[in-house]
Amino acid sequence: MKRMLWVTQVAFCLIVLGTLSGGAWANLVGNANVTQITQGVAFSSGGGSRTFLIGESVTFQALYYDANPACDGVAPALVQLFIFTQEGVLLGPAVAASTIPGSTAFGPTFSKYRLLTVSLPATGAGDFRFTFLVQDCTVTKTIALPDLVPVRVIAP
Repeated sequence: MKRMLWVTQVAFCLIVLGTLSGGAWANLVGNANVTQITQGVAFSSGGGSRTFLIGESVTFQALYYDANPACDGVAPALVQLFIFTQEGVLLGPAVAASTIPGSTAFGPTFSKYRLLTVSLPATGAGDFRFTFLVQDCTVTKTIALPDLVPVRVIAP
């Protein structure tokens, strides 16, 4: 009987926290009024990972949500991938990312969402961090991933 009371109290607390946070339930990434880029991941054809071999193709992805009504179903003006060393040195020029329209990837209900994708070969060993930079379709907002995502490349 005590366990059921505990589960009920936890469920109630979670509902209250969700309501007070102002998050939109229909939004996959957070507040429906805020342009966001989240869920940065890197993986190879072998599956999700953060450690790769030199020469292996690495796919970098992030989920972009554009709150601007004018950008509903419209591609961002600019999408770039930046890769840095652990010391913060930018490796090479930024790479333009392909964007998969949200209407194709998520259905017409989620036309504000874009999956940002870049695939590159891992060319040197070391610890790196990456981020995406996105400029919305009206060129009024420029945002990046909130945290640089770590990636490790090792010699085979």
